[in-house]
Amino acid sequence: MPDTSQFATLVYLATSQIPLGHISTYSAIAQAIGRPQASRAVGQALHHNPFAPTVPCHRVVSHSGKLIGFIQGVEAQKNLLTKEGIMVDNQGKIINFNKVFYQPKICPPSYPDIIQKLQALANANKAKTLSQFFKTGAGDYGACDIFWGIPVPLQRPLAQEYYNLPLRDIKKLLTHPVHEVRFTGALILVNHYNRSDKQEQKNTLDFYLNNIHLFNSWDIIDLTAPKILGKYLVNNKNYNILSTLAKVNNLWAKRAAMVANLTLIKKGECGPALKLAKQYLSQKEELLHKATGWMLREIGKQNQSSLLNFLDHYASQMPRIMLRYSLEKLPPELREKYLKRRYELP
Repeated sequence: MPDTSQFATLVYLATSQIPLGHISTYSAIAQAIGRPQASRAVGQALHHNPFAPTVPCHRVVSHSGKLIGFIQGVEAQKNLLTKEGIMVDNQGKIINFNKVFYQPKICPPSYPDIIQKLQALANANKAKTLSQFFKTGAGDYGACDIFWGIPVPLQRPLAQEYYNLPLRDIKKLLTHPVHEVRFTGALILVNHYNRSDKQEQKNTLDFYLNNIHLFNSWDIIDLTAPKILGKYLVNNKNYNILSTLAKVNNLWAKRAAMVANLTLIKKGECGPALKLAKQYLSQKEELLHKATGWMLREIGKQNQSSLLNFLDHYASQMPRIMLRYSLEKLPPELREKYLKRRYELP
């Protein structure tokens, strides 16, 4: 089936620029579309090229100049290139590679484009409502945060459109004073992670962890932690990352460590969340109490006995909000039992 994703469309656009009598490489095309680590994905897209010969995928070779990846085979690719004046040796490598090499150029998506499009969606009335909802008053967690009043459903199409925005520009979005700009940057990063190969996913995860302080609101953490860190841990099992994050002296790092467990819990892996929940019993921040109670509630939905075992040991020590969140899906008699234990009712 032809690949008509935005990534593939950019690949085809870059490839269509290669002029007669020239070749390019998979890595050069990946560089041109702003995805320098995605040369393998470029090859996969060209392998299913539905627009040949307008999109001349036979003019794309490996970075060493070797013919590879053409769906009709090396001999067919060699014949096509020879007809176009490209010389190929007996080992299937381009002769005079540097003379015939062509670097496609695609105008990459840019930070100013996104800011301009978001500004056009601003709504003063919604901005006022959001400012109240996110507690932007003095001393609140969202103090000094600015809102343009852009609903999330209007941000998602932009995030899809700009998923291949370079990480340096995503970082610019994440440092912007306006909440919706930062949230859109987070959405773009999630889309970038989901559409990347394993190496680029690791690069994206490293970017996320190294800049976790920029994801400075509960909604931004709750969007990204399960879909980036959580997804990574499902496949890699390196749960030490959670312990390391939990020790960082930053509210958002600690919340990310807990909320990332949502993806693990849904896969039946509850141990890391229960371990962190014990550590968070002594935390003072309400946003950590809520996140921990939420994860405990999710554990109860997957494995009620695991939740009840935790409550049997720690209900009397749990902060009020953490306990109440954890009990929400339990039967009334169990909720009453553990609330009595917390408040030491007769």
